[in-house]
Amino acid sequence: MLHNTVVNLTPHPVHVYPVATPDRIEPGSVTPLCVIAPSDRHQPARLGYRVIEDENIDLEVPCTGSPSAPA
Repeated sequence: MLHNTVVNLTPHPVHVYPVATPDRIEPGSVTPLCVIAPSDRHQPARLGYRVIEDENIDLEVPCTGSPSAPA
């Protein structure tokens, strides 16, 4: 059986806001729909940047709606 579960793998609470919420808000000005606490059963994910090649690799992933997208 599949369960619709969101697991927060960050070390901080994740606040989920209504769709119409602007990108930038003053703290406390919009009430979140819910707050997802950090998981107490999983170790926090650690993201980092590591160079593995000196060359660019073209993965042919389409990119639209971005200033750097090809015209």
